[in-house]
Amino acid sequence: MINRAQKLHLLSEMIAFAKHDKDIKNIEYNFLLGVAKQLEIEREDFEYLIKNPINYTHLKSHSNVLYNFID
Repeated sequence: MINRAQKLHLLSEMIAFAKHDKDIKNIEYNFLLGVAKQLEIEREDFEYLIKNPINYTHLKSHSNVLYNFID
């Protein structure tokens, strides 16, 4: 099971990836909002991450995080 900080970090990385071309398209925004809901991240926190990405580096490899989340 992943903790809240790990969920926020994962979502923040996804947001950063979507922002790679500067703007988040509507379809990307809606997808990320759906991911946030699945991760039980409040919309207020999601909006904060859109404007202020976090930098949390003490994290297992992404494959381990995703495996533990799915498992």
